[in-house]
Amino acid sequence: MPPLARQHFPTTRSWAYLNHAGICPLPQPAVDAMLRRAQEASVDGEYTYERHKSDNERIRALGARLMCKFRR
Repeated sequence: MPPLARQHFPTTRSWAYLNHAGICPLPQPAVDAMLRRAQEASVDGEYTYERHKSDNERIRALGARLMCKFRR
């Protein structure tokens, strides 16, 4: 997956971001996803697990691939 484009980071409109791997600005797609999830949880609580089960499994598999790729 290629890196996100600069326009996905609203902070770059007013700041020069120098990555130091400690803290970082959130990209707008991540903020949007977090807001959607928070809204969903405010309406349905945590009864949405089944709705996201396939996404959860896909993300776990991607995480496992990433960890294996950088394993020593």
